[in-house]
Amino acid sequence: GRGWNAMPSGAKLVYLTGLFEGSTFTIAAGARGGPINMDNPLFLTTMTFGEIAASLDAFFKKPTNANIPVPNALLYVRRKAEGWSEGRLKDLESSMRLNAQDILRAGERR
Repeated sequence: GRGWNAMPSGAKLVYLTGLFEGSTFTIAAGARGGPINMDNPLFLTTMTFGEIAASLDAFFKKPTNANIPVPNALLYVRRKAEGWSEGRLKDLESSMRLNAQDILRAGERR
C-alpha cells in the first residue's frame, strides 16, 4: 500500500497491466495442456485499469491498509465490484490487515 500511494498515476496503470499479464500467464501455464479457465481471480474484465487504480487509491487512503500487498487489495476491489455486502467486505479487510501484520512480524524475526 505504501508503494502504491507513492507511485504516479501512469506508473500505477503500468503496474496493473504487468500484474494482470503475469497472473493471466501463470493461470494459463498452470493448466498444463488441460482446459484453461481464463477467469483471473484478481481482475474483473468489467473494470478498466483506471477504475481499478481509483478503487485501490480509495482502499489505500486508509492508513490501516498501508501494509496490505496490492494483489490482496485487488481481491477486495473485485469483491466490492461484485456486490459483496459491507459486512463481508469489512471482514475481508480485517483479515487482510491481520495477515499483513503476521507477515511483517515474521520478517522481523529473521
